[in-house]
Amino acid sequence: MADVIIIGAGLSGLFAAKKLTDKGLNVLVLEGRTRLGGRILSIPHEGGVLELGAQWIAPTHHRVKSLVAEAGLTFTPTYTKGKTLCYQMNGGAEVQTDPFSLLTKLELFRFKRKLEKLSATIPKESPWEAEGAQELDSQTVESFCHQMIGTSVGKTFIRRKLEELLCNELTEISLLDLLWCIGTAGSINAVLAGEKYWLKEGTQGLIIYLAGALPENCLELGIKVEKIDWGNDGVTVYGNGQLFAAKKLIITLPPRLCSDIAYDPPLPAMRDQFTQQNDQSSVIKCLVVYDCPFWRMKGYSGTSYKGEGPVHMTIDSSINDRLGVLTVIIAGQEARTFGALTEVERREIVIATLIRVFGDEARTPLRYLDKNWSEDPFSRGGYGAHFPPGVITQFQDVLFRPIGPLHFAGSETATEWRLYMEGALVSAERVVDEITTESSSKGYR
Repeated sequence: MADVIIIGAGLSGLFAAKKLTDKGLNVLVLEGRTRLGGRILSIPHEGGVLELGAQWIAPTHHRVKSLVAEAGLTFTPTYTKGKTLCYQMNGGAEVQTDPFSLLTKLELFRFKRKLEKLSATIPKESPWEAEGAQELDSQTVESFCHQMIGTSVGKTFIRRKLEELLCNELTEISLLDLLWCIGTAGSINAVLAGEKYWLKEGTQGLIIYLAGALPENCLELGIKVEKIDWGNDGVTVYGNGQLFAAKKLIITLPPRLCSDIAYDPPLPAMRDQFTQQNDQSSVIKCLVVYDCPFWRMKGYSGTSYKGEGPVHMTIDSSINDRLGVLTVIIAGQEARTFGALTEVERREIVIATLIRVFGDEARTPLRYLDKNWSEDPFSRGGYGAHFPPGVITQFQDVLFRPIGPLHFAGSETATEWRLYMEGALVSAERVVDEITTESSSKGYR
């Protein structure tokens, strides 16, 4: 019997496994996929990597930065020199570098300041206790934006920025959820710096390092957990015709996927109802590879925003200043529609957009690939789960409250940098503390 079983070999699961192993506990990690990494997916390409999953690191991601140093990996600053392009931002078909009037700029400034002020009032570990939490949780992000911004260009730009951040339609998300996300990051400026760096060797390097630090035979891949029996004596986990026993269990699955598992006895009604109240966000990440970053020669940063159509934004992820790579983000309802197309159709739409934004040089890429995270059976979306109006104030700490020997981790449960890689590590630290504190009081090991 293991001391702890962990379901999920993503960043939070492997980090928790290493922390527990370092404390002398016997850990077993079960992963449904036949690969490690969860929502991290790095593809080697000509001496570099293409990131189809989690990629960016902010300056204040202190735990990630420490882990990067331990693993001996190398930071690459995201290329931001040059002009940002906006396409169809004002209802027309032109490409502009500054589509904002003085009035729009003033509205955007006021909007940012209001978000900053409100998010600073949200308790990171208990957002439902914020002053006016019920009112904030009853509003959608869409209604808040409509109240705050009057110009069409301002509304279009903010919608694209927030849809890229939330990967949902703004009508689907509670304002309190957005404010909580900003609050756990520390500030609006911290969120805006969330794409400051990525890793030269690929984010998968963190996964490889963590897995390599674990004892032999403590990782089981291709185990889809179907049932969990739990009680005061521990847990028994069933998957692929096998059973695994432990004193404690950590579940790192996205909240919605927790409901795909049978539990005996059933989970408390509040937990079960909670998992039905939220779905994973919808995002497709597309990568388009060119023989050089030609946009830089034109004085463009590679960052662009599109006012209409499926492509929400692009960002430069070029390899070693040698191969040009444009990362394309498609989110929310557009991702659901776009994901139903064939890969050939998706490629044609993306390339046509890049031609319109960056010029004819975008017509002949060396490679196109994409990842629809909603189709991944062990993620069912990305980057994480957001909550519709009323859920946070109604269900409160159900998201991360332990149930007997069951503990819950994952970036959705983080109270710092929620839904980022930093948040995944924060959540792992929390469950390790929960388990080791209780284990010590009961005399385990």
